[in-house]
This record gives sequence, structure tokens and C-alpha cells, in this order.
Amino acid sequence: MGQISVEPGMSAGGHRRFSLEFRVEFLRAWDGCVERGAKTRLLREYGLDRNTVYAWVRARDNGELEQSQQRVASRSDVGQMRAELARLRAENETLRRKTAQAEAATEILGKAFELLEDHDELGTGFADPAGVDVRDRVRVMAEAAQVVLTDAVSALSTTAGWTISRACRVTGLPRASFYRLTRGYCHDRRVPEPVPHRDRHQPAALAEAERAQVIESLVADEYAELSVVQTYWRSFDAGQVSCSQATFYRIARSENLVGDRRRQRSQGSGSRRKRPAPTAQAFRPNQLWSWDATELCGGPEGLECYQLMLILDVYSRFPTGWLIEPTTTSHAAKRLFRRAFQQHGHVDVVHADNGSAMRSADLAGVFNDHHVTGSFSRPRVSNDNPFSESMFKTIKYDIDHPPRFDDIDHARAWTQAFLDRYANHHRHSGIGYYTPAAVYHGTVATDQARRQAQLDAYHAAHPNRFRQAPRAPTVGPTGINTRELSTPG
Repeated sequence: MGQISVEPGMSAGGHRRFSLEFRVEFLRAWDGCVERGAKTRLLREYGLDRNTVYAWVRARDNGELEQSQQRVASRSDVGQMRAELARLRAENETLRRKTAQAEAATEILGKAFELLEDHDELGTGFADPAGVDVRDRVRVMAEAAQVVLTDAVSALSTTAGWTISRACRVTGLPRASFYRLTRGYCHDRRVPEPVPHRDRHQPAALAEAERAQVIESLVADEYAELSVVQTYWRSFDAGQVSCSQATFYRIARSENLVGDRRRQRSQGSGSRRKRPAPTAQAFRPNQLWSWDATELCGGPEGLECYQLMLILDVYSRFPTGWLIEPTTTSHAAKRLFRRAFQQHGHVDVVHADNGSAMRSADLAGVFNDHHVTGSFSRPRVSNDNPFSESMFKTIKYDIDHPPRFDDIDHARAWTQAFLDRYANHHRHSGIGYYTPAAVYHGTVATDQARRQAQLDAYHAAHPNRFRQAPRAPTVGPTGINTRELSTPG
């Protein structure tokens, strides 16, 4: 890949991605291929097919690549500034860590060198002038020095955070010797002047002329659109090569001429891209609503189904609108929201899943008339709409919920009674055990003050029962896929 400085990337799903810079440089290299087989070699090296390259050429000739370059160049520098700030912070942390490691390493090396100097002083002055063999004494001194150096390498690795390779390089102790001494190796059999396996002579290897013939078959223009195995068998049947398929593949790998060249899923505007997680915050009532539809069973045999459409204020968990119809339609959703906006006023964001009624043009028109922003969950991700999902479970798991409703009027009457009880009497764990109505209508401050006064009186009467003064719970911000997300139930 020496012709192109930019390498292809990989997507999260493991597919190849070709950046704009790569396409520009590849087309420049493609235009420079004039020799026979050069374009085929380029296709195989980068795992591409002719149709993909021709599409890039057409895009370049139509000016689309130039427009893309201009769009990339005109982007805001905020991302680059953030990246630079993150890089500087990382460099600062790295320098701080390296400084600490250097101080620890200096202390360890100083102690090690002092011990080595002590060993040198003990070893001087003992040479026998008569020529007595002093090899035993030298061996003892060398073993003592190895112990000191081994301990120094271990300390540098554990205390200073150095790698074993770096510690051995600084202390002068071979890394293999360190592992042999610390792990007690005794079975090594050293071979003088070992030869790597790839450099050894292979009696059955192909001759240079045969290898050149294999490469010529791989880059032949008539085989440009074929896989390596198809190229091998067609060349073999034509009498162009006389080697095995494994050898043919081995030569192709060594020349970087093998790889998957099939077209991958397009990364353009028409492809299915991973949708980012929706985020929406709620710091007050009527800032974020969540709505969904669920099925209620009814009829004498339980074979009828009714659709409960429910709107929930996320901050207070107050039901701002509901409707039960035989089916969930865009007209019913439009009627539901028109009535909710008339009763409760303006809302900033309405979150829902991807149902047909939620995505309908009729409902989008109602939102547009009231200047409401629509937010939608990712496909098949129920956690993106946790408040509505949790509310439906609360409804269906209620102890008074009938196994099935007699008819649609029974379902409407029961739902109305439940929602009134839920809004005005249910102490919700996600909002400090206040009622949704108190939080929605702004009377929660009075309830909190009353609770705090009661807790203060209780604390004054029994201070020995508390480690610290009790505090009445508060209501904090919440949202969808935010760090401030509180209990959605």
C-alpha cells in the first residue's frame, strides 16, 4: 500500500469504509496506472472491484467529490478544538504519569547501582599473583550482580510502571535472561546462529521463473474480476501455472493480492445507518411529553382488543391526555393531541416510538401548527421510551385491573378512574414520592415544606434515632437517555 498514504477504515459492523481522502488518492493512483496489469494489481491490493471504482470516477467527473471536499472543509472547528483539548489533557496526564514513573525509576536505579558498586569493591584486591584460578569468584560476583539487576527490573516493572523490555534495556540485563532467572527455566538448548524458518532453504520451493508466472497470472487483465481460486484453476487449465492451489494462495498473500473484493453495503445516504440514541431532558412540566399505545383485552371471550393511547408528562409523570379506540390511527392520534394542547398548553418536545400513527403526516401537521418538536426511539429499542413503557406496566399490573373488559365503555370508565387515582393519590418513587398532580401543578414545594416540618419535629423529639438531620426528598431533572434520568416507573 505504498502508493496511497490513506488506508481504508472499518465500520462498527466490520465492513470496509472508504473515506473521501482515500477515494481521491486512489483515483489519482488509478489514473497513473498505465502498465499492463497495474490497475488489476491496484484493485487486488485494496480489495476493490471495477464497478466501485467506475462509480468513484463518475462522481469525480460530475463534481460530487469536489463538493464533498468543500463540505468537509467548511465544517465548524469546534470538533477540532475539542479534540485538541482532549489531546492536551491526555498529554498532560501522560507527562504527569511519566514524571512519577521517572522519579520512582531514578530511586530504584540509584539503589541498584549502589549495590553493584558494593559488589565491585568486595571483588577487588583478591587476585592471586601466583595465577590461582579466580573463575569461581568471578562467577559468584556475576550471579550476585544478576540478582541485583533482576530485582531492579522487577521493581521498575511493578513500581515505576515500566515494561520488562524497557527495564531490561536500561539495566543492561537481557530480557531472556530475566525471564530465565525469574521463572527458573532450565530446559533451553541454544543453537549457534539459528536461521528463521522463512529464510531456510525449501527443496520443494518454486523457481523464480515459476513464481513470476504465478504473479503474472494474478495480475492479468482477463482475470481481474475473478477470485484467486478462480484465477488459479483457469490458469492451471490453460497450462500457465504448475503449482498447487495452496502455493498459489501463498504467493498471492505474499504479494498482497488476496482479499474480499465484493461490494460492501453502501455508506451513502441511501444505506441503513445506525441511528443515534435520542436524548431529551425535562427540567419542568410541559417541557417533554412521552406517548405510546398499548393493547387492552375485552369482550365476552376476551377476543376483542382496544387500543389505549396515553400521553405522559415526563417531568411530573402526570397523564396529560388519553384515548381508547378500537385501533390506533393517525386521526385518533391527531384528535388526542389537539385536545391535550387545548387543555394543557404548549409543550417543547413529544417523544414516541416508530409506530405508523406516531410517524403519520397528520400528527406531524398538528405538531407543526403548535411548534412542537418530535422525537423518536430507535427501531427495536424499547428502552428509548421508558416512561410510557413503565406507565403501561403500572396500569396492567394494578391490583384492580380486570383480566378483560366487558366492552370498550368499561375500559374507558376503568381507565379514567385509574388515571385519576394515579395522578392525585399515587406517591411516585421517581419524583420523591409526591403525587404527579402536585409536581405538574406546582404545589410540590408546599408538600415538601410540610414534610420537612414534620421531619424536623420528629428529629427534635428523637435526635438519637438519626445520624444526621433528615431531609425531605426533592424533585430533580429527568429525561430520556440522559445522565439525569431518574426512575421511569
